[in-house]
Amino acid sequence: MEDMKWDSFFRQVFLDVHQSKTSKTKQAGFGAGANRHIDWFLAFGDQLTLVRRNFYNPESTTWLFPNLKGNEPRKTLNAYISALKATGGAKKYEAWSISEANLPRDATAGGARPGSLSAHGFR
Repeated sequence: MEDMKWDSFFRQVFLDVHQSKTSKTKQAGFGAGANRHIDWFLAFGDQLTLVRRNFYNPESTTWLFPNLKGNEPRKTLNAYISALKATGGAKKYEAWSISEANLPRDATAGGARPGSLSAHGFR
């Protein structure tokens, strides 16, 4: 996380991402989302404040959202979205359900890139 840098011109957080197929790095920018459901800053703040565990381990690569670590993080996110829907969602999340009117139409994680979901590469 110490590699994260704030850019005042773009008003985004940037970090260098190591690419697996080349020895080059590229910069990834994390900006504000169009709404609260896709805002990186809110998700990052929620993760830091609501999850009561050691977030950073200097001995290993840290995943921003460890439960998305795997081959298909989009399926995991789709399951979360489906579970929180007021109509047809999971009973155990009924108290936190989101009405269809407050979600984008046919909300899925289908357009999300796997690298942006795993946010791996922090050292």
